[in-house]
Amino acid sequence: MKQKTTSNKPTEHTPSLFHTGGELGQNSQQQDYTNTPPVREGKGVGKKPRGIRNNNPLNIRRSRARWQGMSLNPTDREFCQFMQMKWGWRAAFKLLCETYYVKWGLKTLEAIINKWAPPSDGNNTQSYINSVCQNVAWKRDEPLPAPTENPALWRRIGWAMGKVENGNYFMDYDEMQQGFALWFNELKNVK
Repeated sequence: MKQKTTSNKPTEHTPSLFHTGGELGQNSQQQDYTNTPPVREGKGVGKKPRGIRNNNPLNIRRSRARWQGMSLNPTDREFCQFMQMKWGWRAAFKLLCETYYVKWGLKTLEAIINKWAPPSDGNNTQSYINSVCQNVAWKRDEPLPAPTENPALWRRIGWAMGKVENGNYFMDYDEMQQGFALWFNELKNVK
């Protein structure tokens, strides 16, 4: 997941325990919404799903990577937290499209989801794959086009994965669109 860089500043793909400049600093003026209290939703009472509370709709695990828009004061030791949902979506699309699809060559929904949500992490991976395939109307072993060739398909994939991770009730399609646009507008050479 390391990206070539000519600068010594850490980026979201350059491992660093502490941020010393670069992308994260560009967003430090924004309001951080990651530590909001649980709310009453729908028929049941309780907390929102973890991915929604963390503004991390696909539940990206914490690592040494510093993502653009990450929370300045994270409290979740296992998963990334973002200041706004659009930044969590941006990171998700960047990982799915640039790392999983391009770098690792995972060209089917089955291959991507087997890596994203492996059974070894306690996931029901086959159910995850079936749900995404059904929601996207795509066969599990059918090769996916590049994100630049069919951006609408990749938005549907992200949305369908978010439904599995969090449930449809808690998600906002406009926030997903904003995150996809943030990623897609900065995109270079994803084929």
